[in-house]
This record gives sequence, structure tokens and C-alpha cells, in this order.
Amino acid sequence: MKPLILYSKRAPQVIRIMCTDLNKLICSEMETNFDESSIYEIKELVELNECKGCIYFETTKRAAFVWLSSLEGPTIKLRLMNVKLMKFFLGNALKDCAAELIFTKDFDENELSHFRSLVVSLLKSDKPKDRVISFFYHENTIIMRIYSLKDGGLEEIGPRMDLVLEKVLEGTFNGKTLFNKSLIEDKN
Repeated sequence: MKPLILYSKRAPQVIRIMCTDLNKLICSEMETNFDESSIYEIKELVELNECKGCIYFETTKRAAFVWLSSLEGPTIKLRLMNVKLMKFFLGNALKDCAAELIFTKDFDENELSHFRSLVVSLLKSDKPKDRVISFFYHENTIIMRIYSLKDGGLEEIGPRMDLVLEKVLEGTFNGKTLFNKSLIEDKN
């Protein structure tokens, strides 16, 4: 089963293009122009498309967010920052191939372990692999880069993005809050 990629109706052009780029690189279904009036309807869309989870790009007046969710939970909300589209990179990748997922050791601990397990469950595929999706953690930011395997080395093919972990929920877009960045900032 594949993940579902979707974005809200008022998503800016850069988000729309990035979703198309991601759809080309990972084995996924894509839904455009989602009416964001109820985020809880996403679960129904995922089930209707026979997908295992979703990657939802939500845009507000002030920020863009990425929601990652599987049908069984958890759900993770991330702030989207520093996006660079595929068109700014020279490399390319084969169609109908999957990616090897690489995480730094930071993803073995705390709330980042939820992120790692969810990303692995959404993007894991049995198809041949010709690219690498890497996740680094630096200064409270998840740095995502996508590379193509080329001549025994790696060539970045994009898209590139930085993500800040905002919230982790136990269920699919609901349930017990396992992590909330705003609560941690309030304590400090």
C-alpha cells in the first residue's frame, strides 16, 4: 500500500510543485485541492484511496505545515521551512523505484523515534532502490535531503526541506498528545 499525498486548496504554487515532485519520487497516490475545513476527513480519504497513511501539506496565512499520519496512528505535525524544488537540482532518478531511508542516531530517541517509525512505515517499499532519502537532526530541525545513486556516489536531486517537529498525536489526527513543542517552550 502507498501513502496519500495531499495539500489544502489554498496551498501556494511552491507547495503544489513540491507535492508533485514528491509524488514522482516515492510510490504514492496524490489528491489535489483538499478542502481543509475538517482535517479529520483525511482519514476517510486515505481509506477510500486504499492507502496506508498520508502526507498532508497544510498552509495558513503565517506558516506551512506537514502532517504525517498512518491509519493506526501516530500523527506528527511539522513546520515546513526552507523548501527547494527539484527543478533547482541537476540529477534525476529512475521511475518506479524506491528509496533507501537513512536517519542519524538522533532519531533513535524521544519524540524523534515516533518520526522515524512513521516515515519508515509510510515510505518503505519492496521495489528496487536507486535513491536515498536522508534525515539529519541539527539545532531542533529535521533536515531532509534526497539523493540519487550515481557512479558509486550520491548526487542531490531534491526536493529539499527543513522541518521542525511541532506535535505528536497518538491516533490518526486525534488522540493523546505525546509531544507538543509549544508546551515545552512555555516551560522554558
